[in-house]
Amino acid sequence: MEYAPYTGAFPPAKTALPRKTKAHFRMYAHQDKTLRSSQAATPEKQQQRLEYWSEIKRLETKDLVFLDEMGVLLSLRRTRARSLLGQRAYNLQPFYRGKRIIVIGAITHDYCLGIKTLDKGMNGEDFQQFLQQELAPKLWSGAVVVMDNLPAHKVKGVTKIIEEQECKSSLFIPLFS
Repeated sequence: MEYAPYTGAFPPAKTALPRKTKAHFRMYAHQDKTLRSSQAATPEKQQQRLEYWSEIKRLETKDLVFLDEMGVLLSLRRTRARSLLGQRAYNLQPFYRGKRIIVIGAITHDYCLGIKTLDKGMNGEDFQQFLQQELAPKLWSGAVVVMDNLPAHKVKGVTKIIEEQECKSSLFIPLFS
């Protein structure tokens, strides 16, 4: 091991640790943690995921219809911005919380079957209306509708609407997946 030359200002550091190089810092980057649910690691949930994937593997890809929803908060703004060195970046933001929009959609591996936006939170009645008006007319015999475990998806009558279109079934993604 080679030490840095002694300049006389401070006694040389005699350490067994090598100098840190740029490669060292590339190897260990500061990153945010990816948090996972502790419930997902239970044997029951892992078994449910295995059963789900074994069922999905048996199905034809062309028959899968994935259904999901998301919320959009319109008043969100970026928290960071660029400015000239030594100057502060400013931005205007509404004082009120803003409007929330719910978007629900269904897709296959080829195309989008239907999309609907709601100005309020989605409940079982809204979901059934989406199924009847947007999705059900576009379903085909043999289709399998895959959805998550939102309570609105499990309202009485949802399975009936899907099965009336001669679909194979509806499939729920396991919890904590």
